[in-house]
Amino acid sequence: MFKGILVIGLLILSITGQSQVDFSSLDEKSKSVPNSLKKSKEIANYLTYGLNSDTEKARALYIWIAHNIRYDLKKLKSDEVYHSSKEIVDEALNYRKGMCIHYSELFHEMAAIADLESYLINGIVRNEFGVMEEFSHAWNGIKIDSSYYMIDVTWAAGYVSNDQYVHRFRDNYFLKLPSEFIKDHMPFDPIWQFLTSPINYDDFDLGHFSNTEARGQFSFSDSIFNFQNQSVLNQNSGSHRRMLQCGKANDLIRQELENLHLKIVYLYFNNAIDTMNYGINQFNEYITFKNRFFRNPKIGDEKIKELIENTANGLYTADQMLSELYTHEAELQQMIAVEKQRTQNIILKFEEEKEFVERYLKRWKPLRIFSFNSF
Repeated sequence: MFKGILVIGLLILSITGQSQVDFSSLDEKSKSVPNSLKKSKEIANYLTYGLNSDTEKARALYIWIAHNIRYDLKKLKSDEVYHSSKEIVDEALNYRKGMCIHYSELFHEMAAIADLESYLINGIVRNEFGVMEEFSHAWNGIKIDSSYYMIDVTWAAGYVSNDQYVHRFRDNYFLKLPSEFIKDHMPFDPIWQFLTSPINYDDFDLGHFSNTEARGQFSFSDSIFNFQNQSVLNQNSGSHRRMLQCGKANDLIRQELENLHLKIVYLYFNNAIDTMNYGINQFNEYITFKNRFFRNPKIGDEKIKELIENTANGLYTADQMLSELYTHEAELQQMIAVEKQRTQNIILKFEEEKEFVERYLKRWKPLRIFSFNSF
């Protein structure tokens, strides 16, 4: 779960990719919507209706969220866990408050409704005094006209002063250039820096940003494209691998690595269970045919072989997958052990049937009926 990061005091305005654009008229229109609009789709469609550019659409969403969602300091140190993006978005809209994850998830969902290409990004940040914050943070990336920018609606909405939240809009974090944004926002996964010369954790910690505007060899856009077309398991595995290669980890980065590892184990475990269930379903289908002496309906030798091969592939693959899994999380490790034992018990029964099938198929067909009595 993400903990929100608030800025103490005021930040100096930074250069953005849209610094010369006058949004004053659009901003006034975007600060409020009719009270009858409650859902993200209704609000997003209202805010972006009639707007001609992706920049204007992103601006309207940014302005409304920053002006209408307050930061919830009470949640800052809570242990509340969210199980879906919908749960987070619904909470933000129902109560009009939340943490950084509420701001970023809400913007991401509304951006999708407005047909904008938005990205959810999480990482570590430092405040305007150069001090690393103690909680991880979430923000958004966005692609507009083939260019990539950063948006942080949480920090735009307000700040903390004397342990009190001040809900005061500051237009500092709209369409910020990645080379500027990296100076106080470091993504856990380097592909979300949007830099062809990405920095590592050590560079961020030491404030070494001299290479961030240089033209490098890293194609982050290709990496993002590949990421978006991968399974969730491969997405998490890739992020974990890149993080391990990104320099010295601090406590927040180590915690994120542990969280990612746990996600990967759960996903791999679920894949193993799906694979085992496939094998069991094939085995049960075989048993059903066998109980009918392969006659009602009649099936041929090739079908019997296919069911046995599919069963073997499912059970043996699942057994191997479960053997490769280990986690320090006791409950999950116990689940792995239970399923591994169950798989091995089923394999023992299957191997008996496999021997029967080998003998059955070798017999002359007119005599096969006697195989069932002799087994």
